Amino acid sequence: MESVEQVIKRMKGEEQLPTERQQRSSQGTLPSVNAKQQEQISAVRRKYGSFVDFLKANNPDRQMVVGANPDQCFLGCSPSLRLLNASYGQKAAATWLTAQLQDVNLFFNMKESADLLQVEKLAGIIAINYAYLTVDELLLFFFRFNSGRYRRFFSYFDPSVITDSIRDFLQEKYRFQKQQEEERKKREWEEHKKRAITREEYLKLKNGTTENEPARSS
Repeated sequence: MESVEQVIKRMKGEEQLPTERQQRSSQGTLPSVNAKQQEQISAVRRKYGSFVDFLKANNPDRQMVVGANPDQCFLGCSPSLRLLNASYGQKAAATWLTAQLQDVNLFFNMKESADLLQVEKLAGIIAINYAYLTVDELLLFFFRFNSGRYRRFFSYFDPSVITDSIRDFLQEKYRFQKQQEEERKKREWEEHKKRAITREEYLKLKNGTTENEPARSS
């Protein structure tokens, strides 16, 4: 199977990688791009440069870095697959995912490996169905999948093993988000209790009295 460099080389030869001109005009092909979305697209391009630069910066080796800091994946601000397509063209997310899936295929060294068409179709399915997932979240998913955390292959590459495992990963993400929300509410409640006053203090304020000044009799 191919490495990231081989994927880049092949797609350049097949003219599937977006050119610099296509990248600059890609947002013009979207149904609508508001000011916020335009700023997000510009931020992605400033951070990564060209799409080839993005592929190199987020190659499968980066899974190790992301896997060591899982919380940052969910709390970070890496681009979603949808934003990746908006920034670099509609095949960008699927192209990046192809390299990640090729790495999975190589890593497990199965008796019957996936063919290129199978991998590319699976990449396209993930790019469409999970466009809201971010690059770092998916790098974390592939790290955990390679670690044996989810479903397993049996001698051959089965795309459903990947898609079923993504659903397992989403459950982990939702549990993390729920925990973060509960911790946020707990912090807010603790801050509220610090600022809150007792009933006696409230009644004194209501009656216009203080500790050293008795209430006036009518």
